[in-house]
Amino acid sequence: MKNKNITMKSLFEKTLLTLVIALVSMPMFAQTKVFGRWASETGNEIYIHSTSNINNFAYSLDTDCYGGIAIVNEMNEYSEYYIFNKLDGENEKVSVKYTKVSALNGEKISKGKLEAVLDNGNIIINGNEELSNIVFESRDVYSEDISDGAFKIEDLIAILLPLLIVVALFWSLIHMIYILTRRKHFPHTYTVEMIRRMRVAANKPAEASYAENKAAYDVLNMCFDSWKPYKDENGEDQRVAVNKKMVDDTEACINRCLEIMPTDQALVDSLNETCELVNSNWSRAFSGNKLLIGITVVLAVIMVFAGGWQAAPFFVLSLAIYILSCYKPIFMHNKDAFKTRGTLSAGCLAAIFGFIASAQTVRTVTKWSDGSKTVDDDYSQHWVFLIIGLAILAMIAFLLALWGLFNYLRNYILYM
Repeated sequence: MKNKNITMKSLFEKTLLTLVIALVSMPMFAQTKVFGRWASETGNEIYIHSTSNINNFAYSLDTDCYGGIAIVNEMNEYSEYYIFNKLDGENEKVSVKYTKVSALNGEKISKGKLEAVLDNGNIIINGNEELSNIVFESRDVYSEDISDGAFKIEDLIAILLPLLIVVALFWSLIHMIYILTRRKHFPHTYTVEMIRRMRVAANKPAEASYAENKAAYDVLNMCFDSWKPYKDENGEDQRVAVNKKMVDDTEACINRCLEIMPTDQALVDSLNETCELVNSNWSRAFSGNKLLIGITVVLAVIMVFAGGWQAAPFFVLSLAIYILSCYKPIFMHNKDAFKTRGTLSAGCLAAIFGFIASAQTVRTVTKWSDGSKTVDDDYSQHWVFLIIGLAILAMIAFLLALWGLFNYLRNYILYM
């Protein structure tokens, strides 16, 4: 079992190192050079004009990136994306990747590759009926050439950080499935006959001597010395494991006893009971917040109906990571039993629902000259607090995968 863990860890480290090297090397060995960053110095606008029908049209710059711009039309019907690359060895020629995307449903309307020329800092697209003679002016914009091997640290972080998060999420999912499905730490139920065969295989006498049985007895008596003492409901002294080190100490005692290989029936029975206790402490039970899972499922259904099935994989992965990450070992549950405070997720949800419930109704009583009165209740604060609370719950649901990653570190790596 130990060798398998080392192999998986080693494989993960090598894969991650390969990805890092590939990302760092990518800009140095690229065949095309990034042309530059295009943006306006004032008002986040870029001016586009052509020699035909479009003159001095102003478009809002949706986003900017190295070698590309994105613009939206005034009616917000569609977005146009342009990616520029200067061709090697041809200083005046620029390749352009063009994509038009509908703002209503996100579907691609058209796309293609275009050719353009660089003329006094302007990018002029030719040879396309829809975009013929459109000029991307360099007036009041700045251009930055990053193609000569210098890759900025912020660009590396922008690429590497999301990739590392995705790798960490999938790695945690695979590792949790492995932990939850692997066999018990001590899968065998030992018998006196089995231990006799073990002794013979180790070139020892079939029967353990009195000194060996005595040594095994002393080792087994020390198995629970490090466990936390407490009194049960009947007032009797008991011990329980509340952290990984306590369980590891007991495992070390079991392994020492197996090295001695006692053949006394009482000692073998005690050995099996200790092994079962260790296996029980390494078993896992769910400790997550079911309400949080329910909120995420509802949000996922709403997102799927509103934006299509594209959002489904994200929520499925988030829910899978969160649910599996909430299975913590029994000794961690034992530790929680000695705590007086609740869990973080329960506290957050209680605070949010408490915030929503704290909204007040403003009642206005108006007395009229004839002695009558009218009562008006204003519930607007309830709606405001409800909207804010639901927005916070939605944000938590969107971050469920990161919450699951945090739980994974606590329950599968650090055992805190």
